[in-house]
Amino acid sequence: MTDFRVFPDSEYLAIQILKADVSGAFGSYTPRIDTKLPADPDWTKGVVQVQRVGGVPKQRRALDHANMQIDVWHETKKDAHNIAQLARVILHRAEGKVYTTPVAVLTGVEDSLGLAWRFDTLNLKPRYMFGVYLSVH
Repeated sequence: MTDFRVFPDSEYLAIQILKADVSGAFGSYTPRIDTKLPADPDWTKGVVQVQRVGGVPKQRRALDHANMQIDVWHETKKDAHNIAQLARVILHRAEGKVYTTPVAVLTGVEDSLGLAWRFDTLNLKPRYMFGVYLSVH
């Protein structure tokens, strides 16, 4: 019989990493960070949406390789860009750390999609997005 394990929730892990650093690398920015847009977003503070969009285990049954998409909105294109860049840096700096909530070891962070400008035609707001792979066990 093959032994399979349940991997840590990579979305939750990424959100916790980003939220823990809001007062650090984000500087004067105070974005709302979650898996979905709030009902009434405060675009002037910024919004960061984290979603797992795929990925498969890198090492069978031992190491998850989650493909994460991060979307960032703000009232201005410049600020959306700046928050997206900072979020990317925060996630890359988390590589090699052990976390307790959720219990996880983040063994690798690599870009899956470079920073991309994607104007949000639904909300009519500036948006940038990027992608990273999180290798987690």
